[in-house]
Order: sequence, then structure tokens, then C-alpha cells
Amino acid sequence: LRILDEKARMTADTIQKLTNKVAVFVGDHFIITVHRREESFIEQVHQDWKKAKIHGTNKDAALLNILLKKSIETFLPVIQELDKEIDAVEREIFDEKKKPSLIRQMY
Repeated sequence: LRILDEKARMTADTIQKLTNKVAVFVGDHFIITVHRREESFIEQVHQDWKKAKIHGTNKDAALLNILLKKSIETFLPVIQELDKEIDAVEREIFDEKKKPSLIRQMY
């Protein structure tokens, strides 16, 4: 998996600079994660798993599902910020008075 690096700089422009790897090993009755440093989303997965009342034979699949969901959610702050920036650019595009800086901002 790749997760957003909470300490990544806003100027980071590569996957390696923006994200961290988390290796996930899944067995019949275990899931192991390997990562270079403590990741807050893994603690959140642990808390969610403790609260979950899952019965039956799909406990491992449910835990893996929570892990994948939380790893994707690490990207939400960046996605929300990009959404705001896109909205601002769209407002400028459709504004009657176009600004010369618009083309530079789009790239």
C-alpha cells in the first residue's frame, strides 16, 4: 500500500516524496503490516477493529477492509485541498474578466 506521508511538504511532486509504503501480509488468521515509522492511521485501524463487533469466518477480510479503507482516507486532506483549488480556477475561467495569471496557475 501507499499512504499519504503526514510530514510531506506541500511542494512534494513525486509519489516517493508524498507517500510512504506499508507492506501488508495476509494469512489464514493474521494480518501483518510493515512500515518504516509509526503511522497514525494504523492506530485508527486498531481502534476501529476493537470497536467492531464482527462475527463469523470473515474477520480477517473485515480487518483487511478497514485497513484498506483507512489507508485510502489518508489522502482525503490533499484531495479536499485540490478540490478547493480546482473550484477557484473554474471560477476564474468562467469569470468575464480573465486574468493573465490563469494559464500559469493551471499548469
